[in-house]
Amino acid sequence: MIRTSSILALALSLTLCACGMHLIGGKAWFDDSGKQSLGKRAAFDLSCAEDKLTFAPLGEGNLDYKMVGVSGCDKKATYLFINNREWVMNSEGK
Repeated sequence: MIRTSSILALALSLTLCACGMHLIGGKAWFDDSGKQSLGKRAAFDLSCAEDKLTFAPLGEGNLDYKMVGVSGCDKKATYLFINNREWVMNSEGK
Protein backbone atom coordinates (compact mmCIF):
# COMPACT_ATOMS: atom_id res chain seq x y z
CA MET A 1 0.00 0.00 0.00
CA ILE A 2 2.78 2.42 0.85
CA ARG A 3 4.52 1.65 -2.41
CA THR A 4 1.38 2.38 -4.44
CA SER A 5 0.87 5.66 -2.58
CA SER A 6 4.47 6.67 -3.25
CA ILE A 7 4.14 5.92 -6.94
CA LEU A 8 0.90 7.89 -7.17
CA ALA A 9 2.44 10.84 -5.33
CA LEU A 10 5.44 10.80 -7.67
CA ALA A 11 3.22 10.61 -10.75
CA LEU A 12 1.12 13.53 -9.49
CA SER A 13 4.23 15.60 -8.76
CA LEU A 14 5.65 14.99 -12.22
CA THR A 15 2.33 15.87 -13.84
CA LEU A 16 2.11 19.14 -11.90
CA CYS A 17 5.67 20.04 -12.84
CA ALA A 18 4.97 19.40 -16.53
CA CYS A 19 1.79 21.49 -16.40
CA GLY A 20 3.57 24.29 -14.57
CA MET A 21 5.96 24.74 -17.44
CA HIS A 22 3.10 26.05 -19.57
CA LEU A 23 1.28 28.20 -17.04
CA ILE A 24 -0.12 31.35 -18.58
CA GLY A 25 2.47 34.06 -18.22
CA GLY A 26 5.45 31.72 -18.26
CA LYS A 27 8.13 31.63 -20.95
CA ALA A 28 7.03 28.25 -22.33
CA TRP A 29 3.43 29.49 -22.69
CA PHE A 30 4.62 32.69 -24.35
CA ASP A 31 6.86 30.83 -26.79
CA ASP A 32 4.12 28.31 -27.64
CA SER A 33 1.08 30.53 -28.02
CA GLY A 34 1.26 33.95 -26.37
CA LYS A 35 3.84 35.33 -28.75
CA GLN A 36 1.84 34.30 -31.82
CA SER A 37 -1.35 36.05 -30.72
CA LEU A 38 0.53 39.12 -29.46
CA GLY A 39 2.55 39.31 -32.69
CA LYS A 40 -0.59 39.54 -34.79
CA ARG A 41 -2.10 42.20 -32.58
CA ALA A 42 1.09 44.28 -32.29
CA ALA A 43 1.82 44.07 -36.03
CA PHE A 44 -1.56 45.65 -36.69
CA ASP A 45 -1.29 48.26 -33.93
CA LEU A 46 2.25 49.31 -34.83
CA SER A 47 1.80 49.00 -38.62
CA CYS A 48 4.85 46.73 -38.67
CA ALA A 49 5.39 43.24 -40.09
CA GLU A 50 5.43 40.48 -37.45
CA ASP A 51 8.92 39.36 -38.45
CA LYS A 52 10.26 42.84 -37.60
CA LEU A 53 8.92 42.79 -34.02
CA THR A 54 10.95 42.06 -30.89
CA PHE A 55 9.45 41.10 -27.54
CA ALA A 56 10.68 41.74 -24.00
CA PRO A 57 8.99 40.53 -20.81
CA LEU A 58 8.35 43.43 -18.46
CA GLY A 59 6.68 41.57 -15.59
CA GLU A 60 8.22 40.76 -12.24
CA GLY A 61 11.88 39.86 -12.62
CA ASN A 62 11.48 39.90 -16.41
CA LEU A 63 10.12 36.36 -16.11
CA ASP A 64 6.42 37.20 -16.23
CA TYR A 65 5.21 37.29 -19.83
CA LYS A 66 1.79 38.75 -18.99
CA MET A 67 3.29 42.22 -19.51
CA VAL A 68 5.39 42.48 -22.66
CA GLY A 69 7.13 45.31 -24.44
CA VAL A 70 6.99 45.10 -28.24
CA SER A 71 9.30 47.05 -30.54
CA GLY A 72 9.53 47.30 -34.31
CA CYS A 73 9.62 49.76 -37.20
CA ASP A 74 10.84 52.54 -34.89
CA LYS A 75 7.77 52.16 -32.64
CA LYS A 76 7.17 50.49 -29.32
CA ALA A 77 4.25 49.66 -27.05
CA THR A 78 3.47 47.77 -23.88
CA TYR A 79 0.85 45.01 -23.82
CA LEU A 80 -0.93 43.24 -20.97
CA PHE A 81 -2.51 39.79 -21.17
CA ILE A 82 -5.80 40.25 -19.33
CA ASN A 83 -8.43 37.84 -18.08
CA ASN A 84 -6.18 35.02 -19.31
CA ARG A 85 -7.54 35.45 -22.82
CA GLU A 86 -6.47 38.59 -24.72
CA TRP A 87 -3.68 41.10 -25.25
CA VAL A 88 -4.48 44.78 -24.66
CA MET A 89 -2.17 47.68 -25.45
CA ASN A 90 -1.25 49.41 -22.22
CA SER A 91 0.70 52.27 -23.80
CA GLU A 92 0.29 54.05 -27.07
CA GLY A 93 2.58 52.80 -29.82
CA LYS A 94 5.18 55.53 -30.31
